[in-house]
Amino acid sequence: MNEDRAYYTLLPSLQRQSVLRAEKIKFCKTFIRPVATYGAESWTLNNDTTKRLATFERKVLRRIFGGIKANENWSKPYYKEVMQLFGDLDILSLVRKRPLNWIGHVN
Repeated sequence: MNEDRAYYTLLPSLQRQSVLRAEKIKFCKTFIRPVATYGAESWTLNNDTTKRLATFERKVLRRIFGGIKANENWSKPYYKEVMQLFGDLDILSLVRKRPLNWIGHVN
């Protein structure tokens, strides 16, 4: 649950409209993601873990990118749209790649 603590600590900055979106993305990549994926080299990815990580990432990214206004109606963006705007790997791909990076480091 440390990822929740990192998220809620930065929540005022993520909600503030005066903070640029690029800065919010940097907050996510440098503060929230490393806390959420700490120790991922030794994790066994089961359905519960993957669901929790994916849900957490969607929550954070939707907070950063906000809603989409179309025809005077606001809606939540689809996950693919959010990931295109984010421009980085999703958190599950990042976690799956971590053990390979660790093995390469050890060799």
